[in-house]
Amino acid sequence: MPKKRHWEDDHELVRIQSDTDRWKRIRYEEGPQDLDKVCEQVFLNNSKEATSAIIETMLELKCCARCILRYLNILDYDFYFAPEETLFNFINRIQKETIKSINTNSLRIIKSEKSTILLDRTTNYNRPICVTCLDLLYQEATSAIIETMLELKCCARCILRYLNILDYDFYFAPEETLFNFINRIQKETIKSINTNSLRIIKSEKSTILLDRTTNYNRPICVTCLDLLYQVDTYECIWPIYQNILAHNFDVKDFNLSVSLPSGIFINNHSMMVWIRKIFKDLKIEEETLESIIDLKEIFKYLLGESIEKKTGMEYTNHSEFNITIEFSHFDTQQNHMLLTRIPSANFELKKTKVKGKSVWVGDSRTNIVNALSKVPDDDFLRICNYCPPPVVRERWEIKPPILEHEAVYVGGRYNKLSRKLSQTPWIINGNKLAPISVSECIGEILREKFMCDDYIFVPAGREDVNVRMLGTGRPFFLEIINPRKPYLFQEILNDAREEINKRYKDLVRCERLKMIDEKDLSIIKEGEENKTKTYSALVWISKKVTPEIIEKINKHKDGFTLEQQTPIRVLQRRSSMIRLKKIHYIFAEEMKENDQVIILKLKTEAGTYIKEFIHGDLGRTKPSLNDMINCISDILALDVLEVDLEWPVE
Repeated sequence: MPKKRHWEDDHELVRIQSDTDRWKRIRYEEGPQDLDKVCEQVFLNNSKEATSAIIETMLELKCCARCILRYLNILDYDFYFAPEETLFNFINRIQKETIKSINTNSLRIIKSEKSTILLDRTTNYNRPICVTCLDLLYQEATSAIIETMLELKCCARCILRYLNILDYDFYFAPEETLFNFINRIQKETIKSINTNSLRIIKSEKSTILLDRTTNYNRPICVTCLDLLYQVDTYECIWPIYQNILAHNFDVKDFNLSVSLPSGIFINNHSMMVWIRKIFKDLKIEEETLESIIDLKEIFKYLLGESIEKKTGMEYTNHSEFNITIEFSHFDTQQNHMLLTRIPSANFELKKTKVKGKSVWVGDSRTNIVNALSKVPDDDFLRICNYCPPPVVRERWEIKPPILEHEAVYVGGRYNKLSRKLSQTPWIINGNKLAPISVSECIGEILREKFMCDDYIFVPAGREDVNVRMLGTGRPFFLEIINPRKPYLFQEILNDAREEINKRYKDLVRCERLKMIDEKDLSIIKEGEENKTKTYSALVWISKKVTPEIIEKINKHKDGFTLEQQTPIRVLQRRSSMIRLKKIHYIFAEEMKENDQVIILKLKTEAGTYIKEFIHGDLGRTKPSLNDMINCISDILALDVLEVDLEWPVE
């Protein structure tokens, strides 16, 4: 039997043997051999120091057990069929120099495990990928996948997806390089690829965005519709880049939301079904296909990295700035309708009218994927006209990207100085009854600073148009929607505050303006229920003010509880019910200029209707000021002096 030898030369393993015996493998069954001696060939072919160095180096680099055995020149190929755990135990015994004690019987035990491998073995995806063989020594169906996808004109990146190449940076290499790599796999020369050659292929990524354009003479990939092939080309990146420049977002990172054409899911499923059929014909285990890399996942990664390189922004899943991109494909957009003809898919569509147009509902991408997962391969092959996926004539189209930044929040306090100013825009039947409001005085200036699409003004409670907000002001926050400049320095907010106070000096005053966290917003909501408010009111009564009347009011200064039915004036927007409200403090004094006017100061629970407490609201508030002094009373003017809430949070 001719002797086979291996050695390393420039990171390549070369097999040396006679031409007549080129593919013959050594088998112990072919002749009597001393297995103990064969085992110890490790120490004959390599010094003990070299053996230890090889094992330590390759274990550190996370190489698979089979590659380590290759580098140790283990020539019994049947031995490689043993489970990886068994092989690593064997390697550890070599490392500990206990291999000398291994005997013929123990080797036969290890080799005997070969018989069950193809029946129950699946890939362990929690283990590191071998850097020398990319785990291709563990993919028995590699050749069948490559042949099928090359025949159907799939792109190199889709073939790598189906081969479960998990190093995503590897996909950035030019297609010619990737096809050369795939051909090496196909010719079984990939066994000699090593870390250095992988680095060379991956290094070609750096020049892609400078010179890569689409080759329109090549066939369109039937699985990705050329989306993966073109993901880093001018045609895909430039519309997105232009949109980012036009909107002038001041951000350092971004996230992606991608919507792929619905036809892609049908074509990918069709490819899977077709390969499974080929596997079945060739009696290859199908578990290999369970590891295919999701098209959307790798597409988002490649697109994100390409945008990152073009814009200088970092691509991260945790960014508050999101780019939503939708791709469409006219020729395949109705392919999912075949699912309606497959009973097992349980795929139902309904026609409805939206803005006068008839549209189908129920054909979301999620529903399509769920329906495909229910369809047995036999049903799909029998009914589907797209298996294997047919030739694609047209490429995808991209819709204008949508750029959105998560809302940011600004908190502060405001004083309302006018009795003719509403808190928010006062609109009835589409007509604006007041030219401006508190929210517009503050919000429009901040809109300019943040360059946002819109804003939402959220105060801690409200006051009527004819009620002033004095003292330290009412707490509020602004939700800034889709800001182009999401984070402003405090100096800019201080300038905005001064501009508000100067421009609207007779209407509104704004203080303590600052950026706040979203988690602090609940303080405003909770404050509406738990805070207290202090008021000053001018009250007219139908009698002349006397010390007795003042005394009747002030004897309740330590507080009491009201029963307030929903006021008549707000019944159209509030549910009708009785609310218990606490008056914490009340004090009255006579107005010297008018003997029928009382100056009333109150501290009440949030949500108390002060006007209704004074005039009684036709008996719907009990007790009322009318009841206390036994005469008619009405409010002339009302000011809010204090909203007892710590805001903004320091």
